[in-house]
Amino acid sequence: MARFGRTIDLTPDSHGSYSIVVTSKSETFNLQFLRHPQVELVHDLLQLSLMGSSHSTVSNPHKFATPIIYDADASTVEIKPQKSYDYVIVGGGTAGCVLAARLSEDRNVNVLLVEAGKSNKGVRSSIIPLAFPLLMKSKYDWNYETVGMTSLGGRTSYWPRGRLLGGTSSINGSMYHRCAPEDFSAWVNEGAKGWDYENMKPYFRKAEKYTPHSGYPNINPELHGTDGPATTSHGTLAPISKDILQASINVGIPYVPDFNTDAGPTGVGLFVRNVTPNGKRVSSATGYLTPAVMRRPNLTVAVECQTEKVVLTSDEKVPRATGVIFSTKRDGQRFFVPAAKEIILSGGVIGTPQVLLLSGLGPAAELAKHKIPLIRDLPAVGEYLQDHFSSGPILIRAKRGTWDSVLRPLGALWALAKWFLFGSGPLASLSVQVACFVRSDDKTLPMHDGAKKYPAKNLTSGPTAPDIELFFAPFLTPPLNGPPYPFPGLTSGTLLLKPASYGSVKLASANPWDYPNIDANYLADASDTALCIMGMRLLMRIARTKPFVDSLDLPKDSKDKTSLFWPTDCNPDTVSDDDLEAWTRLHGQSTGHPTSSARMGSNPSTSVVDSRLKVHGVEGLRVCDASAFPTQVSGHPTAVIIAVAERAADLIKGVA
Repeated sequence: MARFGRTIDLTPDSHGSYSIVVTSKSETFNLQFLRHPQVELVHDLLQLSLMGSSHSTVSNPHKFATPIIYDADASTVEIKPQKSYDYVIVGGGTAGCVLAARLSEDRNVNVLLVEAGKSNKGVRSSIIPLAFPLLMKSKYDWNYETVGMTSLGGRTSYWPRGRLLGGTSSINGSMYHRCAPEDFSAWVNEGAKGWDYENMKPYFRKAEKYTPHSGYPNINPELHGTDGPATTSHGTLAPISKDILQASINVGIPYVPDFNTDAGPTGVGLFVRNVTPNGKRVSSATGYLTPAVMRRPNLTVAVECQTEKVVLTSDEKVPRATGVIFSTKRDGQRFFVPAAKEIILSGGVIGTPQVLLLSGLGPAAELAKHKIPLIRDLPAVGEYLQDHFSSGPILIRAKRGTWDSVLRPLGALWALAKWFLFGSGPLASLSVQVACFVRSDDKTLPMHDGAKKYPAKNLTSGPTAPDIELFFAPFLTPPLNGPPYPFPGLTSGTLLLKPASYGSVKLASANPWDYPNIDANYLADASDTALCIMGMRLLMRIARTKPFVDSLDLPKDSKDKTSLFWPTDCNPDTVSDDDLEAWTRLHGQSTGHPTSSARMGSNPSTSVVDSRLKVHGVEGLRVCDASAFPTQVSGHPTAVIIAVAERAADLIKGVA
């Protein structure tokens, strides 16, 4: 079979296997899989060999840093740096790649980007949008786990975070979402002067390259960017997604053609994707660290180098960041890199506070506990952590219209061929296509007959911003690294967009290679429980509304709480709040949207950085990633992180 200069040969051999060879000028697949279906096939099919992609990085620190030499009693001897950089960016994640590209536009400065993870080059499952679950709990994932939480009966929660260039933008669901304009007004109210929506809007547009689609005529392209590094586009819809959309409208949720306008996202609609028109994921690494950018002589991108601490002068009234120390393995050789102008921490919501604490910046009592010399007492480091808690994967029985076939051998082969030949089909699409953004105080929606046991707080960013999200994925998500289910269905859930509960990031030890203690503190505040129950009840009612219900296979009511499909099998009019609460405390989990652990604000007692992202009371040190968000945002944060990094680059350059 040949199409557009590409060929696919599929032939059975004598051993009961198929061999597939797919070739083009720039790409080659050579796949083998059993003729008889095996659940591992889905993984095998996605192990693609993509030639000629991405970047040139350096992983040998001797090429760009100075080894630290110790004398006999293990005290540091004099370091004579071999090379100095103007800017050292710690963390090549969603924000760090943006900063590296923008700061190195000035050929008069030298920029070093230091990433603890690997290069994104050749990471095949990152290129295919729908293949991202294969990256979870892999070597490209930090694979964090929270501490046991009393509010969840002692359960821990898995926190996936990207451990490669592009960070979590290289392993997430690829949703593009600017969140609610009022979120940024809330930031200003927290002391983040200059971060209102009118100031942020140009940076959303600067970052974006939107591709219009004839199937979405109600989206105004003029409200989107046209030539930015972060390509956005529209993908194929599963048949059942249209039924979900209409059913949501039928229960009273208004239709929103575009979640990314001044009107905000409140309503039901379809996500735009961070994917090229030919079906490849756009992360901050692929979008910003292009081959042309990587060839800049004033940019060095180092991978597999974990930053241990920022070096700060301690003999001055105002300490100054002068460089970073990093290593490539636990108890390995340590290296030093000086920074002539600034160090920018972009290590993410976990990594950034950890580096700050290890550097002597944080709560005095926390540092004393680990015998870390105090440089500056900053009580907010690691505090004010918030994440979007999900009620858990709520599975729904279906009869038709889903994409479950993609998780099985022949369906996966069909989807792979369609993606490779045309850049379309399920593999090029989003896992979550339809979402409802609603307000808990909207009395017109059928979700207020429950949740009376707990008071619900209105913590929305403003009068039109949402605090609950419902999401729907057109297939049954199997357990991580587990086989697919043998029947069709959907995966759905409720997200708490503006939780009342706060968590924290604290050191487990003074060893930078030890993971810190993450306490998400989910559902610690009763208001969060109330909103979760309300959202679940609304979701269950949407599932029993035409035309969605016609594509489902729901029993009239079920009392079997052990069923895979509880609670959607039960009647939303009769199921108790107590039962829904117990279920979500047992099954609820992270959505992977943590923020605010080194947040921006004007008060050094309750924030870590000022409105220019400079660490309070320290010269030459900034923070730029989701940890700097003053408050949690009302949606999916990747586009916001990129826009923050775009503005941060202008702040550093002195043009904002």
